[in-house]
Order: sequence, then structure tokens, then C-alpha cells
Amino acid sequence: MKRLTGRELLALRRTLRDPATVGIARWEAARRLGAAGEDEQEFAASSLLRREFPMSVASHIAEALSGFALRYREQLADRLRGPAAVSGDFDEDRIWAAEALAALGPEFRGEAVAALRAAIADPQAGEWQRYRVAQLRWMAAVMLARVDPSLRDEAAAAIRQDDIANDGWENELARANHLRDIGGAYAEEATRMLLALREEVDEEFRYEVDAALGYPADDIDRTAPGQGPAGGKAVPPEVQSKLRSALADLASLGVPTTLDEFEAALAAAAPDQVDALADRYRAYVQHATAPEAVAALTMPVEASAAQLRQKIPEDRGPRAYVGYSDQAEQQLRELNARESESVSSAHRELEWIPRMGLYRPNRGDRTEDYILEFTETPDDRRRITMVYRFHPELNALLVTCLLIGP
Repeated sequence: MKRLTGRELLALRRTLRDPATVGIARWEAARRLGAAGEDEQEFAASSLLRREFPMSVASHIAEALSGFALRYREQLADRLRGPAAVSGDFDEDRIWAAEALAALGPEFRGEAVAALRAAIADPQAGEWQRYRVAQLRWMAAVMLARVDPSLRDEAAAAIRQDDIANDGWENELARANHLRDIGGAYAEEATRMLLALREEVDEEFRYEVDAALGYPADDIDRTAPGQGPAGGKAVPPEVQSKLRSALADLASLGVPTTLDEFEAALAAAAPDQVDALADRYRAYVQHATAPEAVAALTMPVEASAAQLRQKIPEDRGPRAYVGYSDQAEQQLRELNARESESVSSAHRELEWIPRMGLYRPNRGDRTEDYILEFTETPDDRRRITMVYRFHPELNALLVTCLLIGP
């Protein structure tokens, strides 16, 4: 990595001091600052560890500190050992703490494996129903295989151990998904399980199975010819032309146009809702077509590879590296707290599964471009669309742009 200038060091310190800094930016700043020497490591470690944090983000903090001197990593390990070893009511914290221990470096991997094995073997169900306990054990088994791929057979045996398939389709789907996450031959076995399950379930649940198989969503219009949705009305022609054209033009940037969604929402909207609805979609267009966004969405392959090479730590672990372009880093600051949590969750999943979402139409020969859309809850009015490029040769991906809305 290139040496940081004095101005860059000050900026990274400022990022860590600012309580409004989102988690992803904070952890990345700590990692970069820690590469500048032990004094900077002391500042970065104390900035991260003086606050309480949920175990769900512990692995991010561990990865930020993984290149630090052992004494700084030990500070975090001391915080993790309690949650990783706790017995009793079974929850995800135990698994996340073990994952973070492994992320600290090879010196801590044995502790992580022992903690995960203990979690899998713990018979204590606490207040949870039996199927919930089994699914948590499956989660621990998957983590065991990720921490040490040589233990895949042991992890798969743990997932097969709890035979709760008759409790419902949801559990069989969860079992298949966890086996697939183990990887190797077990991913192929999981696909066969999902295909068999697809033949057994009703039409409604088949959508869940199809999503797990990666099948495209069924977008067939079920509205009878000549009929509009309930509550429909004539669409004012002055709303239609410019906004529809602008939405359609987004296809040239390889991002969702949301045109069909706009048409359906507009047809169902009450007269007093039309202006607000149009404003939401107009803001989405403006956000996607801002000069900085266009530059990020049309970034050449060489540029994204160069950015990743500057960001990737020298001694990273086996997971894929997830970096952010300058544009995406700026957009992170525009998110509210719940949206930031959604992006953080997607970030963690991409480290394990760097091919998520829909293929982007204009991906290159040496890279794979994807679009991942999500919201925190169905009631949220803003959708977050993550556009990213995966470089298989680097085992790294760059989030080029975050689109907000509509």
C-alpha cells in the first residue's frame, strides 16, 4: 500500500473521531491508519474499542485490527472470548464472536474452532423452539467450515444431525441453504435438494425456492387485458412524457429503470398522491444521472482494478475484499441509520458470496458487474441499489455506486 500523507492521516483520524461516521467507513479508516505505524495503531484501536458494539459487527472490527500488533488484537480478543464461550440460551452472538476471533489472525483460529464446536454440541435449548436451535447450530456449522475449510465434512454432519425437515418447508429450505454455504460438493447436494423441494411445495412458497436457486423473479403481468388495478385512474399526460423517458434512459447506464414499477404505482395512486410519487422517481433519476454517479457507473475496468489494488490489505484473510469507490463512500454519508445497517449487512454477505444480485448488462470480459437491491423493511420508502464490480483475479469487489430511491 502507498504511504499516507500527513493530510491523509489527519483525515483518517477525523473520520474515527466523528461519531456520525458510519461503521464501514470507520473500520476502513482504522485499517488504513493502522498501516502507518504503532502510534497510529494505538489511536485506531482505542477509537474502535472504547465504545460498546454489537457482536454482529465484531468481525468487521477484527478485520480492521488484523494487521495490527498482537497486543492490540488481544484487546479485542478479550472482549470476544466471553460471548464466544457463553452457554445457555443460544443466540447469534456466540457465533459472531467466534467468527471475529478467527478474523483476528491465525493465532486465534484454534479458539474460534473450539468455540464453534462447543456451540454445535451444546444441548441447551433455552427458550428457543427446537427448529430455531437447529438452525443456529447450522449457522455455527457453516461458520466452522468457513473458518477452516478442511472441516467441511464435520460441518455438513452437524447440519444433517437435526432431522426437522417434517416441521415445514422453511426448515428444509434453510437446511439446503446452509449446506450450500459450506461449499464444495455440498453446494451441489444443496442444489439437488432445492430442485426436489421445488416439486413438492405450493406455488406461493415456490418463489422462495426459486430465489434460493437464483431463478429470475416471475414478472408476468397478471392483470386481465383492458383492466387497470383497483383504484386506478387516468394518468395525467403531463406527468407521463418527460419522466417516463428519463426513467427509460437509465437502461443505458445499466441500472434499474423502475419504469414498470412507476407505471403501476401511478395507475394505482390517488389524485392527491401523483405529484409526490412523481417527485420520488424524479429524484431517483437525478441521483443516478448526476455527473459523479455517471462517472462511477461507467468506470473502466482498469480504474476499478487500480482502486482495489490501493485498498486491499497485504495480509487479508480468505474472504473476498469489499471496497468502495470515492462516489460510493460519499453516498454512504447520505444514508440514515437503518439504511447504513442494511448496507453493512450486505457488505458482510458479499465477503462470503461475492456474486449476489442480478447481472449488470454491460459487464466486461475480465470482471462481473452486479446490481443488488434491498430495503430495511417493506414499509421503507427508499430503496438502496448497490452497483458493484467483482474482479475474480483479485478476489475483490468494488462498490462503484449506491443509488438511493425511489
